Amino acid sequence: MKHPDTTSNVEMTLQTLLKILDHSSDEIFVLDGEKRILYVNQACERHYGLKPTDVIGKYNVDLFEKGYWKPSIVPEVYKRKKPCYMKQQTYIGAELMTRAIPILNDSGEIELVVITSTETQTYKMVKAIEEDTEIRTTREDDETPEMITNSGKIKRILIFCRKVAPTDSTILIQGESGTGKGVLAHFIQQISKRKSEPFLTINCAAIPEDLLESELFGYSKGAFTGANKTGKPGLIEVADGGTVFLDEVGEIPLALQAKILQVIQDKQFIPIGSSEMKKVDVRIIAATNQNLIEMINNKLFREDLFYRLNV
Repeated sequence: MKHPDTTSNVEMTLQTLLKILDHSSDEIFVLDGEKRILYVNQACERHYGLKPTDVIGKYNVDLFEKGYWKPSIVPEVYKRKKPCYMKQQTYIGAELMTRAIPILNDSGEIELVVITSTETQTYKMVKAIEEDTEIRTTREDDETPEMITNSGKIKRILIFCRKVAPTDSTILIQGESGTGKGVLAHFIQQISKRKSEPFLTINCAAIPEDLLESELFGYSKGAFTGANKTGKPGLIEVADGGTVFLDEVGEIPLALQAKILQVIQDKQFIPIGSSEMKKVDVRIIAATNQNLIEMINNKLFREDLFYRLNV
């Protein structure tokens, strides 16, 4: 039996559309060509303590200069006229992953900019942990390793590590050189269910680009001049069942980033010079001291890989 076509009878009023947007978990900002705020949904109140009526009609720069958020993505998107990405923090402490999409007119000038902001999983988790009075950084009945600190911020990070360590989720550790990213990666592995399995570290900045792929993924016999006659398994294969720590992940070349993405998504890869697909069960922990959002904007790091790592 053929169902009647009812699409021509479907209409959506402006009121219905606004109601839908207000129920979005993401903040939605719309600016005009003069950087004036045309629309913002009710998530604005959660992030900044401002009602939409307090914001609409004002210029974006006026609110930025009052310190409601930092940094501002607006100058970047109006300069580039291309999609931009940035991590922001609001004055009430919310951490946002923000994306700005320009809409150009026929002359190639910006007509509108649509900005969406999502609270990062890290911020949501920390807030949940802070409200959980039963969680402690030390447990007398727990034989897993402990890290001792007097810093409240580090204690919250360690609590967060205990939350995510038992999962198979990928983890991205960001911070300046010398802040202990490698130590934190080892701690997570030691309190995970993979603690008795291999934990292999590779410094992506210390290995020449032309050798990095063979170190990670291995190669088959005769794959290239000077290759081992029997071939060689890469760290990804050797660590099957365990964890691979990619230190300085921002140094991985774009072409190789696609293979890392395949391992995370599909748990499989092809060694150099081979046609055989290998299946692996590895957890990826990555670390970097670089601004990956800026690298994405400069086409130096894959956006899809960033979001796969930054779970």
